Amino acid sequence: METKILVIGHSQFPRGVVEGLKFVSGIEEDIDYKYIDNDHSIDELKNDLEKYLEKCENIIIFADLPGGSPHRLAVETIEKTKKKNAIVIAGAGMPMIMDIAFKVILIKFKSFDEIICFIGEKKKNLDKYIMITGA
Repeated sequence: METKILVIGHSQFPRGVVEGLKFVSGIEEDIDYKYIDNDHSIDELKNDLEKYLEKCENIIIFADLPGGSPHRLAVETIEKTKKKNAIVIAGAGMPMIMDIAFKVILIKFKSFDEIICFIGEKKKNLDKYIMITGA
């Protein structure tokens, strides 16, 4: 089962993540990035997201900032298009993105539900180590 990965966000963050993944893993296909900055508008990102959701049967979208414009736009676009096999993950760091990308692109899960379960387990494990201090 083919699953595409799209990294979105502000400025050059998405490009850095994808280029880092390609450098470390040698993966060249099934991963791309789009971003907003002074030269790339939120409307352009919206058009790009709609195209990706239309052409990709299964897609995982990583957004840089939870609640940021790219994150909100991805969620809204998925809801608007009623895309079933799509998930948006916001705020993930490079190690988590790499782990998920390696498993999804190289191992090839049998179903999108398996991917959702795998990501859910990753989140559960991460939640054990998150600590918020102060008030």
